[in-house]
Amino acid sequence: MRFLCAGTLAFGSDAPHPGTPFQVTYQPLCGHCIHLEDEVPQSGLNGGARRILPDFNLSYTARGQEQIPAEGALLIACNHPGAYDSVVVTACIPRRDLKLVVSDTGFAHALTASSRYFIFIPVDIPGRMAALRACVQHLQSGGALLIFARGDVEPDPAIMAGAEAALQDWSPSIEIMLRKAPQTRLQVAIASGVILRRFIENPITKLRSKPPQRQKLAEFLQVIQQMLFPCSVAAHVQLSFDSPVRADSLPNDTMMPAITQRARQLLEAHRVFFNIDNKAQDLT
Repeated sequence: MRFLCAGTLAFGSDAPHPGTPFQVTYQPLCGHCIHLEDEVPQSGLNGGARRILPDFNLSYTARGQEQIPAEGALLIACNHPGAYDSVVVTACIPRRDLKLVVSDTGFAHALTASSRYFIFIPVDIPGRMAALRACVQHLQSGGALLIFARGDVEPDPAIMAGAEAALQDWSPSIEIMLRKAPQTRLQVAIASGVILRRFIENPITKLRSKPPQRQKLAEFLQVIQQMLFPCSVAAHVQLSFDSPVRADSLPNDTMMPAITQRARQLLEAHRVFFNIDNKAQDLT
């Protein structure tokens, strides 16, 4: 899960040496991981995510959660503001068979119980093809799969410009999965309110030249502060889930444009429902 794997940004695959500044933040992160790992064998990723919501001082409001199918092949494609979006979205999906597409990091592999529900995406092409096949097989077997569709961070719609434009960069692998498993129901999701404005506006983020790098640095600063001072960071995440649609009911010739159009429409409805005022910061 990315909110835990953010630790890799600071520590790589190894724990920090005793006496270093990062040791103070590493220890509470490990405690949260233990809570996750203790719960996952009993109740899957959904239960594990719900277990650690209080650890990260997280709350959320979900719109359309009742539309999530309780069984059958399901692909949930979500935007990716970063930080804690994976834990909150996962906590909303009441599926014991839920698997999550994640980056191939040593930190994620170290989560022994949770990693059984991960499909890792490595950097090499053969590895990516194998991961795609694993996703298709899980859907063909009737499982639920959560994918952050762009494969990289996207602007947080609550405070950043460019959220709608980023939907155009959603991976075509979504279409491949749906064509290979046409019985699958697709459900688009939108998350916002994950990154707090004060971290996006922190002058330290100017050390990075590109907007995604600045956003990742803001995410890192937010996680680090929360580890050091837990009560100083409280994110209330907003989520919207679209109504699910069968893959074989999407336009055959324009499937991916139809998917991104559903995402744009959901984003607009999300902004209206949560009264997001579009006072967004442009990081360019």
